[in-house]
Amino acid sequence: MEFLEQPASFFYEGERPMRADELADPYRRGMLRIARATSHAERAWLHEMLDAGPATPDRHTD
Repeated sequence: MEFLEQPASFFYEGERPMRADELADPYRRGMLRIARATSHAERAWLHEMLDAGPATPDRHTD
């Protein structure tokens, strides 16, 4: 979770990660918007897993 909470980007100005609204290229903005949505979903899922406690093995019956 700590890793996912760190600021990151595909594009940097010097060492500073750039935000989507700072980019003129619509395709680069799109990449950042998609990455942000993916990151949000990943963090939400991980919070659910952490809040649920230890995982138990799935038992499949056929």
